[in-house]
Amino acid sequence: MDKAVKTVIDKLKQLAIAVNNDSARIEQVATISDGRRDYSGRSYSLSPLSGGIG
Repeated sequence: MDKAVKTVIDKLKQLAIAVNNDSARIEQVATISDGRRDYSGRSYSLSPLSGGIG
């Protein structure tokens, strides 16, 4: 039982790392395409008329 729990935890850690890597890559692409960010770190629209935060 303990070994199974450890295996699950290890898998979750691997998944979390993969998700973090994907998020970092997506944010990097958003930054390159837009060049600007709001204070929360999300990329946002260049046009203030379109709602600001994308």
